[in-house]
Amino acid sequence: MKKGTLIKLDRDRYLKFNLNSIRILEKEHNISFDKLEKEFSMESIQKILYVGLLKDDPTLTFEEVGELVDMSNIQVVVETLARSLGGLQQKTK
Repeated sequence: MKKGTLIKLDRDRYLKFNLNSIRILEKEHNISFDKLEKEFSMESIQKILYVGLLKDDPTLTFEEVGELVDMSNIQVVVETLARSLGGLQQKTK
């Protein structure tokens, strides 16, 4: 089974989106999977990143995820999220 999509933050981490993580986004964070592209804001980026990193590090808090991203790496984070979620969206079509 694939470990996830590599993202370099404070260390190498892996984003993993599956049915469970999509459910968490929808139920706990009120982000609809089919509207991800339209609802992209700084808050939604943090929520999506947080949920995507839970498999890699279940002890990571929402606030800690926010500390991992600043203006020097936001572009890479957004591109990696889009690539990771795009792969999942392709599988669901």
